Amino acid sequence: MLTAAKYLDMLQNQIVPAVRNLPINFEEVWFQQDGCPAHNARNVNLFLQTTFPNRLISTQGTINWPPRSPDLSPNDFFLWGYVKNSIYGHNHERPMNIDELRLKIVQSLENIPAVMLAKVRSEFYNRLGYCEAQQGGIFEPLI
Repeated sequence: MLTAAKYLDMLQNQIVPAVRNLPINFEEVWFQQDGCPAHNARNVNLFLQTTFPNRLISTQGTINWPPRSPDLSPNDFFLWGYVKNSIYGHNHERPMNIDELRLKIVQSLENIPAVMLAKVRSEFYNRLGYCEAQQGGIFEPLI
């Protein structure tokens, strides 16, 4: 189970350092998370608001996370399907244990082409526009 302490440790020691190592301007990076209870702990929010000032999409962020909005989350509309396909797609050897699965997940994430990430970012902005056009309502038929 993901606790606030585990999530904060992961943010501080894995996620944020990995993002800082990307060849991008960190000061332009927005961080997005959903309403998971571990995401809303006071210490987690303090860390994220300090790390991503005015660039946090969350239930307590700069931009409020719309409830029940999987169509807005790149993790939901792109990432999990991409990783699953890269690990379990045809002609791939399936992981034999949890350590092998973790390794394959990391490798899959590291090998996402930059051009694909640019398309995902563009699609995210398109989806924000659809959401705004529907005044926060269901916009899936517009996609």
